[in-house]
Amino acid sequence: MMNYFVVHLNRLDYRGRLASGEAIGSGAVERAAKTLGLRLKARGARWRHKNAKAMAALICCRHTAQWDLFWSRPA
Repeated sequence: MMNYFVVHLNRLDYRGRLASGEAIGSGAVERAAKTLGLRLKARGARWRHKNAKAMAALICCRHTAQWDLFWSRPA
């Protein structure tokens, strides 16, 4: 594991990301996966594949700048 981090030290830039307030962990991804799982597994819920993919896309962009962009687009 140490070899991986040493090789990718410049690309990862944890110190710079922390300083700018960016996330460096997988918490946001795990939160989105949990939200998606709860939504898709709701009691009595039935999902078509294309609708489940659309719901996944919405949940994934929910806490990003893409969320506002998505809702500001003309229909």
